[in-house]
Amino acid sequence: MADIAEVVGQDTAIGSIPDLIVSSPALQAALIVLVVGLAALLLAYRWLSLWTKSREFTYTRPHLSRFVRVAILPIFAIALVTSVNAYSQTFALFEDSPADEGSPGHTFAKMLNTINILIVGYTVATLIPIVITRGQKAAEEAADYAQWREMRGFPDDAGDLFHELFEWVPPKRAPEEMDGAEFEKLLATDEGRAHLEAYRTEKGVPIGSHAARGGRTFERWQEKERAKYAAYLSSCLDGTNESGKRLRLGQHDEEVYPIDTWREERREGGYEPVGPGARPPGHAKKKRKGLPKSATEALRAGLFAAVVLGTVSWWGVDLWVLATAAGGLGIGVGLALQETMQNWFTYIAIRKDKIMSEGDRVKLEAGY
Repeated sequence: MADIAEVVGQDTAIGSIPDLIVSSPALQAALIVLVVGLAALLLAYRWLSLWTKSREFTYTRPHLSRFVRVAILPIFAIALVTSVNAYSQTFALFEDSPADEGSPGHTFAKMLNTINILIVGYTVATLIPIVITRGQKAAEEAADYAQWREMRGFPDDAGDLFHELFEWVPPKRAPEEMDGAEFEKLLATDEGRAHLEAYRTEKGVPIGSHAARGGRTFERWQEKERAKYAAYLSSCLDGTNESGKRLRLGQHDEEVYPIDTWREERREGGYEPVGPGARPPGHAKKKRKGLPKSATEALRAGLFAAVVLGTVSWWGVDLWVLATAAGGLGIGVGLALQETMQNWFTYIAIRKDKIMSEGDRVKLEAGY
Protein backbone atom coordinates (compact mmCIF):
# COMPACT_ATOMS: atom_id res chain seq x y z
CA MET A 1 0.00 0.00 0.00
CA ALA A 2 2.87 2.33 0.80
CA ASP A 3 4.28 1.76 -2.67
CA ILE A 4 1.06 3.03 -4.21
CA ALA A 5 0.98 6.06 -1.94
CA GLU A 6 4.53 6.98 -2.92
CA VAL A 7 3.81 6.60 -6.61
CA VAL A 8 0.58 8.56 -6.45
CA GLY A 9 2.21 11.26 -4.36
CA GLN A 10 5.07 11.88 -6.80
CA ASP A 11 5.11 15.03 -8.87
CA THR A 12 5.19 12.97 -12.05
CA ALA A 13 1.75 11.47 -12.53
CA ILE A 14 1.32 7.90 -13.53
CA GLY A 15 1.27 7.93 -17.32
CA SER A 16 -0.73 4.76 -17.96
CA ILE A 17 -2.54 1.84 -16.38
CA PRO A 18 0.42 -0.53 -17.02
CA ASP A 19 2.63 1.80 -14.95
CA LEU A 20 0.05 1.64 -12.17
CA ILE A 21 -0.14 -2.16 -12.32
CA VAL A 22 3.66 -2.51 -12.13
CA SER A 23 3.76 -0.22 -9.10
CA SER A 24 1.45 -2.34 -6.90
CA PRO A 25 1.82 -6.05 -5.99
CA ALA A 26 -1.64 -5.96 -4.40
CA LEU A 27 -3.18 -4.68 -7.62
CA GLN A 28 -1.28 -7.27 -9.61
CA ALA A 29 -2.71 -10.01 -7.38
CA ALA A 30 -6.24 -8.65 -7.92
CA LEU A 31 -5.79 -8.62 -11.69
CA ILE A 32 -4.34 -12.13 -11.69
CA VAL A 33 -7.40 -13.34 -9.76
CA LEU A 34 -9.65 -11.54 -12.28
CA VAL A 35 -7.91 -12.97 -15.38
CA VAL A 36 -7.64 -16.50 -13.96
CA GLY A 37 -11.24 -16.37 -12.78
CA LEU A 38 -12.56 -15.24 -16.17
CA ALA A 39 -10.49 -17.93 -17.93
CA ALA A 40 -11.82 -20.56 -15.53
CA LEU A 41 -15.39 -19.39 -16.19
CA LEU A 42 -14.88 -19.64 -19.95
CA LEU A 43 -13.50 -23.17 -19.60
CA ALA A 44 -16.37 -24.12 -17.29
CA TYR A 45 -18.85 -22.62 -19.75
CA ARG A 46 -17.32 -24.62 -22.60
CA TRP A 47 -17.55 -27.81 -20.54
CA LEU A 48 -21.14 -26.99 -19.57
CA SER A 49 -22.06 -26.39 -23.22
CA LEU A 50 -20.57 -29.72 -24.31
CA TRP A 51 -22.25 -31.51 -21.41
CA THR A 52 -25.71 -30.03 -21.97
CA LYS A 53 -25.54 -30.75 -25.71
CA SER A 54 -25.29 -34.44 -24.87
CA ARG A 55 -28.35 -34.38 -22.59
CA GLU A 56 -31.87 -35.26 -23.68
CA PHE A 57 -33.44 -32.05 -22.33
CA THR A 58 -31.35 -30.06 -24.84
CA TYR A 59 -33.14 -31.97 -27.61
CA THR A 60 -36.61 -31.79 -26.10
CA ARG A 61 -36.33 -28.16 -24.82
CA PRO A 62 -33.61 -26.61 -27.01
CA HIS A 63 -34.50 -22.96 -26.44
CA LEU A 64 -34.72 -23.27 -22.67
CA SER A 65 -31.43 -25.18 -22.61
CA ARG A 66 -29.66 -22.52 -24.66
CA PHE A 67 -31.18 -19.72 -22.58
CA VAL A 68 -29.87 -21.28 -19.36
CA ARG A 69 -26.41 -21.90 -20.85
CA VAL A 70 -26.07 -18.31 -22.01
CA ALA A 71 -27.43 -16.81 -18.77
CA ILE A 72 -25.21 -18.76 -16.36
CA LEU A 73 -21.81 -17.44 -17.52
CA PRO A 74 -22.50 -13.68 -17.13
CA ILE A 75 -23.93 -14.12 -13.63
CA PHE A 76 -20.66 -15.53 -12.32
CA ALA A 77 -18.50 -13.25 -14.49
CA ILE A 78 -20.25 -10.10 -13.22
CA ALA A 79 -19.98 -11.40 -9.65
CA LEU A 80 -16.23 -11.93 -10.12
CA VAL A 81 -15.58 -8.50 -11.66
CA THR A 82 -17.72 -6.77 -9.04
CA SER A 83 -15.84 -8.60 -6.27
CA VAL A 84 -12.48 -7.40 -7.62
CA ASN A 85 -13.85 -3.86 -7.82
CA ALA A 86 -15.10 -4.06 -4.23
CA TYR A 87 -11.75 -5.49 -3.10
CA SER A 88 -9.83 -2.61 -4.69
CA GLN A 89 -11.99 -0.08 -2.84
CA THR A 90 -12.33 -1.94 0.48
CA PHE A 91 -8.60 -2.42 0.92
CA ALA A 92 -7.81 1.06 -0.42
CA LEU A 93 -5.54 0.06 -3.27
CA PHE A 94 -5.78 3.70 -4.33
CA GLU A 95 -5.54 6.76 -2.14
CA ASP A 96 -7.82 8.69 -4.44
CA SER A 97 -11.55 8.11 -4.65
CA PRO A 98 -12.99 6.36 -7.71
CA ALA A 99 -15.23 9.41 -8.03
CA ASP A 100 -12.20 11.61 -8.87
CA GLU A 101 -12.30 12.00 -12.66
CA GLY A 102 -9.05 10.91 -14.33
CA SER A 103 -7.47 9.47 -11.17
CA PRO A 104 -5.91 5.97 -11.15
CA GLY A 105 -8.71 4.65 -8.93
CA HIS A 106 -11.34 6.09 -11.25
CA THR A 107 -9.63 4.62 -14.32
CA PHE A 108 -9.31 1.18 -12.76
CA ALA A 109 -12.95 1.15 -11.64
CA LYS A 110 -13.94 2.28 -15.11
CA MET A 111 -12.01 -0.64 -16.62
CA LEU A 112 -13.89 -3.12 -14.44
CA ASN A 113 -17.22 -1.46 -15.19
CA THR A 114 -16.40 -1.68 -18.90
CA ILE A 115 -15.90 -5.43 -18.59
CA ASN A 116 -19.27 -5.74 -16.84
CA ILE A 117 -20.97 -3.63 -19.52
CA LEU A 118 -19.51 -5.76 -22.31
CA ILE A 119 -20.57 -8.97 -20.54
CA VAL A 120 -24.12 -7.68 -20.04
CA GLY A 121 -24.23 -6.39 -23.62
CA TYR A 122 -23.08 -9.70 -25.06
CA THR A 123 -25.58 -11.59 -22.90
CA VAL A 124 -28.53 -9.41 -23.89
CA ALA A 125 -27.47 -9.51 -27.56
CA THR A 126 -27.46 -13.32 -27.37
CA LEU A 127 -30.62 -13.82 -25.30
CA ILE A 128 -32.87 -11.58 -27.41
CA PRO A 129 -32.39 -13.69 -30.58
CA ILE A 130 -33.06 -16.83 -28.53
CA VAL A 131 -36.39 -15.38 -27.38
CA ILE A 132 -37.24 -14.26 -30.94
CA THR A 133 -36.36 -17.69 -32.34
CA ARG A 134 -38.54 -19.33 -29.69
CA GLY A 135 -41.43 -17.13 -30.82
CA GLN A 136 -40.83 -18.06 -34.46
CA LYS A 137 -40.78 -21.77 -33.64
CA ALA A 138 -44.00 -21.38 -31.63
CA ALA A 139 -45.62 -19.72 -34.68
CA GLU A 140 -44.42 -22.58 -36.89
CA GLU A 141 -45.89 -25.08 -34.44
CA ALA A 142 -49.21 -23.24 -34.56
CA ALA A 143 -49.06 -23.42 -38.37
CA ASP A 144 -48.44 -27.18 -38.10
CA TYR A 145 -51.55 -27.45 -35.94
CA ALA A 146 -53.58 -25.55 -38.53
CA GLN A 147 -52.26 -27.88 -41.23
CA TRP A 148 -53.12 -30.87 -39.06
CA ARG A 149 -56.69 -29.63 -38.81
CA GLU A 150 -56.81 -29.03 -42.55
CA MET A 151 -55.52 -32.56 -43.22
CA ARG A 152 -57.74 -33.94 -40.44
CA GLY A 153 -54.82 -35.72 -38.91
CA PHE A 154 -51.23 -36.64 -39.76
CA PRO A 155 -50.25 -40.02 -41.20
CA ASP A 156 -48.40 -41.03 -38.01
CA ASP A 157 -51.18 -40.15 -35.56
CA ALA A 158 -51.96 -42.86 -33.03
CA GLY A 159 -55.51 -43.94 -33.79
CA ASP A 160 -58.00 -41.37 -35.03
CA LEU A 161 -56.60 -38.45 -33.06
CA PHE A 162 -58.47 -35.83 -35.06
CA HIS A 163 -61.85 -37.26 -34.18
CA GLU A 164 -60.78 -37.72 -30.57
CA LEU A 165 -60.41 -33.95 -30.38
CA PHE A 166 -63.07 -32.80 -32.87
CA GLU A 167 -66.50 -33.96 -33.90
CA TRP A 168 -68.14 -33.27 -37.24
CA VAL A 169 -71.24 -31.08 -37.16
CA PRO A 170 -73.44 -31.63 -40.26
CA PRO A 171 -74.94 -28.70 -42.16
CA LYS A 172 -78.54 -27.72 -41.59
CA ARG A 173 -79.54 -28.70 -45.10
CA ALA A 174 -78.24 -30.86 -47.91
CA PRO A 175 -75.81 -29.42 -50.50
CA GLU A 176 -77.45 -28.25 -53.74
CA GLU A 177 -76.27 -31.20 -55.83
CA MET A 178 -77.51 -33.82 -53.31
CA ASP A 179 -81.06 -35.04 -52.82
CA GLY A 180 -82.54 -34.17 -49.42
CA ALA A 181 -83.79 -37.70 -48.76
CA GLU A 182 -80.40 -39.18 -49.57
CA PHE A 183 -78.79 -36.62 -47.27
CA GLU A 184 -81.05 -37.60 -44.36
CA LYS A 185 -80.42 -41.27 -45.03
CA LEU A 186 -76.66 -40.76 -44.87
CA LEU A 187 -76.97 -38.84 -41.63
CA ALA A 188 -78.68 -41.80 -40.00
CA THR A 189 -75.60 -44.08 -40.08
CA ASP A 190 -71.98 -43.74 -38.99
CA GLU A 191 -70.75 -44.76 -42.43
CA GLY A 192 -73.01 -42.18 -44.03
CA ARG A 193 -71.80 -39.41 -41.73
CA ALA A 194 -68.20 -40.36 -42.52
CA HIS A 195 -69.07 -40.12 -46.22
CA LEU A 196 -70.64 -36.70 -45.76
CA GLU A 197 -67.66 -35.47 -43.72
CA ALA A 198 -65.32 -36.37 -46.57
CA TYR A 199 -67.76 -35.04 -49.19
CA ARG A 200 -66.79 -32.07 -51.38
CA THR A 201 -69.19 -29.96 -53.41
CA GLU A 202 -68.74 -29.38 -57.12
CA LYS A 203 -66.62 -26.36 -56.16
CA GLY A 204 -64.40 -28.46 -53.92
CA VAL A 205 -65.79 -27.03 -50.67
CA PRO A 206 -66.34 -29.36 -47.67
CA ILE A 207 -69.70 -29.33 -45.95
CA GLY A 208 -70.41 -29.03 -42.25
CA SER A 209 -67.94 -27.96 -39.59
CA HIS A 210 -65.86 -29.39 -36.76
CA ALA A 211 -66.43 -28.59 -33.09
CA ALA A 212 -63.89 -29.28 -30.36
CA ARG A 213 -64.58 -32.12 -27.94
CA GLY A 214 -63.72 -30.26 -24.75
CA GLY A 215 -61.13 -27.52 -24.40
CA ARG A 216 -57.37 -27.19 -24.83
CA THR A 217 -57.33 -28.96 -28.20
CA PHE A 218 -54.07 -27.29 -29.21
CA GLU A 219 -52.35 -28.27 -25.96
CA ARG A 220 -53.64 -31.85 -26.26
CA TRP A 221 -52.37 -32.02 -29.84
CA GLN A 222 -48.99 -30.68 -28.63
CA GLU A 223 -48.78 -33.47 -26.06
CA LYS A 224 -49.37 -36.08 -28.75
CA GLU A 225 -46.71 -34.54 -31.00
CA ARG A 226 -44.20 -34.48 -28.15
CA ALA A 227 -45.03 -38.12 -27.45
CA LYS A 228 -44.17 -38.90 -31.08
CA TYR A 229 -40.85 -37.12 -30.68
CA ALA A 230 -40.17 -38.93 -27.41
CA ALA A 231 -40.72 -42.25 -29.22
CA TYR A 232 -38.39 -41.11 -32.03
CA LEU A 233 -35.71 -40.08 -29.53
CA SER A 234 -36.02 -43.34 -27.61
CA SER A 235 -35.64 -45.38 -30.81
CA CYS A 236 -32.53 -43.38 -31.72
CA LEU A 237 -30.89 -43.98 -28.35
CA ASP A 238 -31.74 -47.64 -27.72
CA GLY A 239 -30.72 -48.90 -31.16
CA THR A 240 -34.21 -49.93 -32.37
CA ASN A 241 -33.89 -47.79 -35.49
CA GLU A 242 -33.08 -48.17 -39.16
CA SER A 243 -29.32 -47.83 -38.62
CA GLY A 244 -29.37 -50.68 -36.13
CA LYS A 245 -27.06 -48.93 -33.64
CA ARG A 246 -27.33 -46.63 -30.64
CA LEU A 247 -27.13 -43.08 -31.94
CA ARG A 248 -25.29 -40.47 -29.91
CA LEU A 249 -26.39 -37.04 -28.75
CA GLY A 250 -24.27 -33.90 -29.02
CA GLN A 251 -22.35 -34.90 -32.16
CA HIS A 252 -21.10 -32.24 -34.60
CA ASP A 253 -22.76 -34.15 -37.43
CA GLU A 254 -26.18 -34.68 -35.90
CA GLU A 255 -27.16 -38.32 -35.57
CA VAL A 256 -30.34 -37.38 -33.70
CA TYR A 257 -32.58 -34.45 -34.62
CA PRO A 258 -33.56 -31.92 -31.93
CA ILE A 259 -37.30 -31.43 -31.78
CA ASP A 260 -37.30 -28.26 -33.91
CA THR A 261 -35.29 -29.96 -36.68
CA TRP A 262 -37.53 -33.03 -36.37
CA ARG A 263 -40.58 -30.83 -36.93
CA GLU A 264 -38.95 -29.13 -39.90
CA GLU A 265 -38.08 -32.47 -41.50
CA ARG A 266 -41.69 -33.61 -41.05
CA ARG A 267 -42.95 -30.35 -42.49
CA GLU A 268 -40.79 -30.70 -45.59
CA GLY A 269 -41.84 -34.33 -46.01
CA GLY A 270 -45.57 -33.64 -45.95
CA TYR A 271 -45.78 -34.61 -42.26
CA GLU A 272 -44.77 -38.18 -42.95
CA PRO A 273 -42.99 -39.94 -40.05
CA VAL A 274 -39.27 -39.24 -39.63
CA GLY A 275 -37.53 -42.59 -39.46
CA PRO A 276 -35.01 -42.86 -36.60
CA GLY A 277 -31.55 -43.39 -38.07
CA ALA A 278 -32.90 -43.26 -41.63
CA ARG A 279 -30.62 -40.41 -42.71
CA PRO A 280 -26.81 -40.24 -42.61
CA PRO A 281 -25.22 -38.17 -39.81
CA GLY A 282 -25.36 -34.44 -40.46
CA HIS A 283 -28.01 -34.75 -43.19
CA ALA A 284 -30.20 -31.87 -41.98
CA LYS A 285 -27.23 -29.60 -41.26
CA LYS A 286 -25.64 -30.22 -44.66
CA LYS A 287 -28.97 -29.58 -46.37
CA ARG A 288 -29.13 -26.11 -44.78
CA LYS A 289 -25.41 -25.33 -45.00
CA GLY A 290 -25.65 -22.97 -47.97
CA LEU A 291 -28.53 -20.90 -46.58
CA PRO A 292 -27.74 -17.37 -45.38
CA LYS A 293 -27.84 -16.63 -41.66
CA SER A 294 -31.17 -15.57 -40.26
CA ALA A 295 -32.04 -11.99 -39.37
CA THR A 296 -31.71 -12.86 -35.66
CA GLU A 297 -28.00 -13.53 -36.17
CA ALA A 298 -27.59 -10.07 -37.71
CA LEU A 299 -29.60 -8.61 -34.81
CA ARG A 300 -27.24 -10.19 -32.28
CA ALA A 301 -24.18 -8.78 -34.03
CA GLY A 302 -25.83 -5.35 -34.33
CA LEU A 303 -26.81 -5.18 -30.67
CA PHE A 304 -23.34 -6.13 -29.46
CA ALA A 305 -21.73 -3.69 -31.91
CA ALA A 306 -23.93 -0.93 -30.47
CA VAL A 307 -22.78 -1.82 -26.94
CA VAL A 308 -19.13 -1.76 -28.03
CA LEU A 309 -19.55 1.62 -29.73
CA GLY A 310 -21.27 3.03 -26.66
CA THR A 311 -18.41 1.79 -24.47
CA VAL A 312 -15.79 3.22 -26.81
CA SER A 313 -17.58 6.58 -26.77
CA TRP A 314 -17.70 6.42 -22.94
CA TRP A 315 -13.91 6.20 -22.93
CA GLY A 316 -13.70 9.39 -24.98
CA VAL A 317 -12.76 7.95 -28.36
CA ASP A 318 -13.85 10.12 -31.30
CA LEU A 319 -16.56 8.09 -33.03
CA TRP A 320 -16.24 10.15 -36.22
CA VAL A 321 -12.69 8.97 -36.66
CA LEU A 322 -13.73 5.42 -35.85
CA ALA A 323 -16.67 5.64 -38.26
CA THR A 324 -14.42 6.89 -41.05
CA ALA A 325 -12.03 4.00 -40.55
CA ALA A 326 -14.87 1.49 -40.30
CA GLY A 327 -16.49 2.96 -43.41
CA GLY A 328 -13.33 2.48 -45.44
CA LEU A 329 -12.99 -1.06 -44.14
CA GLY A 330 -16.67 -1.73 -44.90
CA ILE A 331 -16.28 -0.56 -48.51
CA GLY A 332 -13.31 -2.88 -48.97
CA VAL A 333 -15.10 -5.85 -47.45
CA GLY A 334 -18.25 -5.05 -49.45
CA LEU A 335 -16.33 -5.06 -52.75
CA ALA A 336 -14.63 -8.32 -51.81
CA LEU A 337 -17.95 -9.98 -50.87
CA GLN A 338 -20.05 -8.36 -53.58
CA GLU A 339 -21.18 -11.61 -55.20
CA THR A 340 -21.92 -13.22 -51.83
CA MET A 341 -24.06 -10.24 -50.75
CA GLN A 342 -25.96 -10.30 -54.05
CA ASN A 343 -26.79 -13.97 -53.50
CA TRP A 344 -27.84 -13.23 -49.92
CA PHE A 345 -30.26 -10.44 -50.87
CA THR A 346 -31.59 -12.53 -53.77
CA TYR A 347 -32.35 -15.32 -51.30
CA ILE A 348 -34.18 -12.84 -49.03
CA ALA A 349 -36.23 -11.58 -52.01
CA ILE A 350 -37.16 -15.12 -53.05
CA ARG A 351 -38.29 -16.01 -49.52
CA LYS A 352 -40.08 -12.73 -48.81
CA ASP A 353 -41.90 -12.26 -52.14
CA LYS A 354 -42.37 -16.00 -52.79
CA ILE A 355 -40.91 -15.63 -56.29
CA MET A 356 -40.50 -19.40 -56.49
CA SER A 357 -41.14 -22.37 -54.25
CA GLU A 358 -40.26 -26.03 -54.05
CA GLY A 359 -41.66 -27.91 -57.04
CA ASP A 360 -41.47 -24.98 -59.50
CA ARG A 361 -39.68 -25.55 -62.82
CA VAL A 362 -36.92 -22.99 -63.41
CA LYS A 363 -35.41 -22.50 -66.87
CA LEU A 364 -31.61 -22.25 -66.86
CA GLU A 365 -29.09 -22.16 -69.70
CA ALA A 366 -28.67 -25.92 -69.52
CA GLY A 367 -32.42 -26.59 -69.56
CA TYR A 368 -35.08 -27.04 -66.86
